[in-house]
Amino acid sequence: MKPPKPETVVPLLAVSAWKHQQLVDAQAKILGLALEKDYVSPADFAEDELAPNDRQGVASNAWNALRAAGLIDRLALGFNNPERGIFAGRIRNPNEAAKGRWVAVYFLLSRKLALAWLDRNSPGRGNAKAEKVQQLELLA
Repeated sequence: MKPPKPETVVPLLAVSAWKHQQLVDAQAKILGLALEKDYVSPADFAEDELAPNDRQGVASNAWNALRAAGLIDRLALGFNNPERGIFAGRIRNPNEAAKGRWVAVYFLLSRKLALAWLDRNSPGRGNAKAEKVQQLELLA
């Protein structure tokens, strides 16, 4: 697992504390896309999948958290694939609101880890059946 960059730690902590479920949902959507495609970018993540107030902080921190957890990684700056429109590890965002900006392209590091993450954090999205877990000490 890679440690996150120091400048991303505080935003990750803030979002995970105050908008935890939105962050987990965004991460699950990203991993779902990454399981379907070779390469995935923020251009693949439809803006309307998140509430307007969550688009900036939750979306960007979801990518950073998955990268820090060792589930996805960015393509190298030297990576080019003209057939897919990838140049220097980036792709042009086709969304009108993006105004043609270039965004990083990511790839899945481990399909097995991604499925395990989904099983734990988003039951029903991975392969395993969702399990109900109870903390027995609290039931007494």
